[in-house]
Amino acid sequence: MADVEPVFEAIAKAVLRFEHLVISCEFVARLQQLGQQLNAYAEGNGLPGRVITVPAPPANDTWARDHGPPITVDTADGPPALLDFRFNAWGGDKFPWEKDDASTGTWRTRAFSANTHCSQWILSWKAAL
Repeated sequence: MADVEPVFEAIAKAVLRFEHLVISCEFVARLQQLGQQLNAYAEGNGLPGRVITVPAPPANDTWARDHGPPITVDTADGPPALLDFRFNAWGGDKFPWEKDDASTGTWRTRAFSANTHCSQWILSWKAAL
């Protein structure tokens, strides 16, 4: 983690230049610290984005972009909504994925309970070789 955390921090700072960011970490104290640091960075640099922190659900992969829920924001400044798609790690036959697939349900109960749109569609694809 020591090698990759600065990369994630740089990504977070780049995102905050344009929009809000949800971050998640299994270590709650570190999550709170990151949220405070990144929000202070955004505010101190006049950036529009802010950080929402959510304790991490169990997952098979650290990169939630692949399995985490897309989050939308209503154009009328409504609350964020979580889109709960299924995930099967690009076809379900190469990597463990069960925790990743279930993680959106955990996100829903921890942070987005009133604003979730569920789908049985699979948010993944499997390339034909």
